[in-house]
Amino acid sequence: MNHSFVVSLARFHRSDPDLYVLQGYFETNTPEDSRILAYLDGKEVPVRMGVREGLGIRQKYFSRGIGYENIDREYDLWIGLPKDWKRGLLLKVFQSYDGRKTCIYRVSVQRLKKEQRMADGYLETFRIQDGKVFIGGWAVADEPCRFLVRDERGNRLPCTATRHYRQDIVDSYPEARDEDADCFGYEVSFDRPEGARITLSVGSPNRQLHYRLNLKKGIGNGTIRLSPLKKTAAYFKRHGFARTVRRAGQKIHERFTGQREGYMSWRTHVQPSKEELEEQRGQTFPIQPLISIAVPMYRTDEKLLQALVDSVRAQTYGNWELCLSDGSGADSPLTGFLKKLEASDERIHVIDTGTALGISDNTNQALSIAQGDYVAFADHDDLLPPWSLYECV
Repeated sequence: MNHSFVVSLARFHRSDPDLYVLQGYFETNTPEDSRILAYLDGKEVPVRMGVREGLGIRQKYFSRGIGYENIDREYDLWIGLPKDWKRGLLLKVFQSYDGRKTCIYRVSVQRLKKEQRMADGYLETFRIQDGKVFIGGWAVADEPCRFLVRDERGNRLPCTATRHYRQDIVDSYPEARDEDADCFGYEVSFDRPEGARITLSVGSPNRQLHYRLNLKKGIGNGTIRLSPLKKTAAYFKRHGFARTVRRAGQKIHERFTGQREGYMSWRTHVQPSKEELEEQRGQTFPIQPLISIAVPMYRTDEKLLQALVDSVRAQTYGNWELCLSDGSGADSPLTGFLKKLEASDERIHVIDTGTALGISDNTNQALSIAQGDYVAFADHDDLLPPWSLYECV
């Protein structure tokens, strides 16, 4: 395996018109000694790299199939364009590694101008029921999106938009973690018109998407930010001919049936909404068992452990205890951090024998302090969706 950076999404920053963002992953899961360089017409422009990791990223890539099992980090390349970038011709992005410099992305300024006027989004669901049309998906613009439906004659059709929270979209837009994140997901409904064709416009006055749909055929793809040829080439480079053909078959199936395969697509449609999560927090069960979550640790990265603890604290079912066993040995770097965690919540318990332990002995130590009616096991870098324990109970 080489150390290439693979671009999976290219977009403009949600609120900064001069900031271009490439999202993707390193085939070795880490940049190692790589440097990313960007040039506009041969003149270098600044690039900043950010990283996102956790359960959502892991599931996103795991759901893509064989070859992605070890990808659990997604990187953002923030490319700062000069104020006069629209006068340029070509933006190129290079990866420098081990003395070699490889172009990983290139785009014309003409294309950039077009992208800047477009919202980001995708259509995912379509159905006709009781004389009404329902179209669902997600969209992100520079402000909360508005919706407009027109029939084939250009007449405006009255429509209603129901918005909902989309954690997967929030994860992909780290600059958009504010109150309007609740609006990223949507379903638009309207009375079925006489004609077969309609146009759905989604976005803000500055950034819009226009979908032209045939109600007899359903929906196809939304806006693809990378060309199919570039995506296919990147996939072929990583997985070879056989897997590329199989993946192409899946895409063709999605295109003609409107049905998307894979775990993440399923999860998006069945996970609880923000309102449902609040209802779960207020529910009282006739029997409320104590659930002990046993976690063995060995010199764990504090950020990963904090993320696990935060995901447990976010559970909509609150009768749990977190049993942490530190098997790092006498010189554990976690001692001070674990004391703070234990003091911050009476449901967090820590045991440390001062001895370096293997995973079996370490797990047994965590079990020795568990008082629950049921036990759940977690690794020190796992994350639990907020409804996990509620569903178990």
